Amino acid sequence: MKYGFLRFLSALGLTFLVTTNVYAGHLFTQNTLNTPVTISSGTGVSVRQLRYETGSTGTNGLVTLAFNQGNSVDPNLAWNAGDSLRLTIGNYQVSISYDTIANGTSGFGSASQGATSLYLSDPNLVNLVLNPAVTVTGTQSGHTTINPYTWTIESLSGSFSFEGYRIYFGGIIFDGNSADQITQNSVVSSTQLSGGNTGPDVINTLIGLVATASDLRSTFANQGAAQTAGLDYDCNLFGENHVCVSAGGRLTNTLNDTVGTVNSTAAILVGSYRYDSELRLGGWLDQNLNRQDRSVRLENSSPMIGIFGVYAPSGNDLGPQIKLAASYVTKNMEITRPMLTGTEPGKGSTRYSSTAALIEAGYGMSDVIDGAIVTPFAGLRVYRGKNNSYTEATTADVQNPLSFDEYKQVVHTAVLGAKLNARVDEFLLNANFGIESDLKHNTPTLSGASSISGMSYFSVEADSKPRYKRGFASAGVGYLIDKDQRVDLKVHYRQDMFYRVDSITTLLTYTAGF
Repeated sequence: MKYGFLRFLSALGLTFLVTTNVYAGHLFTQNTLNTPVTISSGTGVSVRQLRYETGSTGTNGLVTLAFNQGNSVDPNLAWNAGDSLRLTIGNYQVSISYDTIANGTSGFGSASQGATSLYLSDPNLVNLVLNPAVTVTGTQSGHTTINPYTWTIESLSGSFSFEGYRIYFGGIIFDGNSADQITQNSVVSSTQLSGGNTGPDVINTLIGLVATASDLRSTFANQGAAQTAGLDYDCNLFGENHVCVSAGGRLTNTLNDTVGTVNSTAAILVGSYRYDSELRLGGWLDQNLNRQDRSVRLENSSPMIGIFGVYAPSGNDLGPQIKLAASYVTKNMEITRPMLTGTEPGKGSTRYSSTAALIEAGYGMSDVIDGAIVTPFAGLRVYRGKNNSYTEATTADVQNPLSFDEYKQVVHTAVLGAKLNARVDEFLLNANFGIESDLKHNTPTLSGASSISGMSYFSVEADSKPRYKRGFASAGVGYLIDKDQRVDLKVHYRQDMFYRVDSITTLLTYTAGF
């Protein structure tokens, strides 16, 4: 059942890796000088693969296991009647018995006393997409270096001596020369291999972390969308004292195709002062009132703050204009891991903070569309968000708290688009659309350490398909109550850097000039 859960990881576009204890040297191989490791019923070994070879299509789908070999074969250590084993590599699992030839088994190597080799030709392996995936990190000595990939072999019945292996699947080869050394001390019970009665279940703990990573990216996307919309805040209706004040509400909905929708609501207050006909300076507050998060929750404390300045020599929307804006927010963040079978309900708190800035230049033209002003613009936008490292609290229910590293997202983008403003009687119509293209971009990783056996280190990628170019758009309508009062409704749409995560921010404001 637990391995069936792993199939949903590829849909998430997420991978994880687990690091266990490191042994010096190479794993035992088919070399007859190496000492085999004996596995008895209910025990097994966890192999930590460090590299792989490129496989050939002619051998894809083949499992070769070497048992006790040499000039004289010990019948108690070879592969004999009554022996059976189980091989588990990610989402692939197969059980094989000496007495019943498995489907696709081409035969056993033989000797006068017991079999020395097992050859299994499994069509399921030929085009296998491992889940979790093998993450490549480089090359070494003619092999492709990967993030350590842990897989297991265990005895279901009988006793035999496991000595070496070559496994061909999906165009790559796992072999003993590319793994950590295993000795007789590496043999553990089957429950330890799967995280059974000896502690939290490793696989289900990792599945919970995948869900946490997905919720984390939704929270970052929601706050990032609100902060990006804030860079567009303005107040440009002035009275005789050259002061503008705007107040209203914000609703930001973020849709993550994997886990669903999260949203946040806030009260906003924007003010500006017209220094002269060419320059206005202002600032704003955005105070969260309510959030509907999942396992990752931002508190409603401390408002998001921002400042802006607009320089327009013409004194209106025509001609050249430049806008500078920046914002900052910091809040407490609480993360609760989903509790699955055999896992602990880990919970911890950390501090979230993010900054954003924008520089934008445009040129307003009235001769493109009758009755409207069209303003092509270009700009640079910077966003940096992070939550600090933290360790979960130890409680009666949590004896193996996880420690998390800092989670940080950095995006620098070039922005290109156009704005449209028109007036029909007392109604003001506006639209804004364009594309942002990343100049600098990181894909954050949820990583850390634990005391759980077989999971000393973990790393969960937030997204395997980041979007380096994204669209955005907004549309709004305003109603002039009189020359110094206005009501506006505006909707912003934004694609996030995370794959298939999109946000819609709706603003309703009342503006008055004094």
